[in-house]
Amino acid sequence: MRKKRNPQCSMELHYVPHEICSQLSGISQWLDAHPQFNDWIYEDLSSGDKQNTGRNGLSAESVLRAALLKQYLNCDYDYLSFVLMDSMLFRDFCRLEPTSAQSLQFAWVHQPSYCIYMGTD
Repeated sequence: MRKKRNPQCSMELHYVPHEICSQLSGISQWLDAHPQFNDWIYEDLSSGDKQNTGRNGLSAESVLRAALLKQYLNCDYDYLSFVLMDSMLFRDFCRLEPTSAQSLQFAWVHQPSYCIYMGTD
């Protein structure tokens, strides 16, 4: 069963005196002010669910934030998986639980549709 949000994860980024931290903090604050994006991603990710069985997936919020981070870093999924395992700042930005970063590489089985990325129907 997928959740929209992971309410137990900190909403504060680990502060690092670097431009990337400042930019991600600004993006994070903007996303927090616009929760409708989480709803859109949740609907898109849940559209093909037939059963509520198996392991819980990443929250819709974490999927959205990881997709934005992937675009921000201009990287592939393997590198994204690595930086999410390696960087506490990036894990905080994606609101991942400490152990969920290791399973991120399996979270892309159902990626958000192209329409979500482009904002079109």
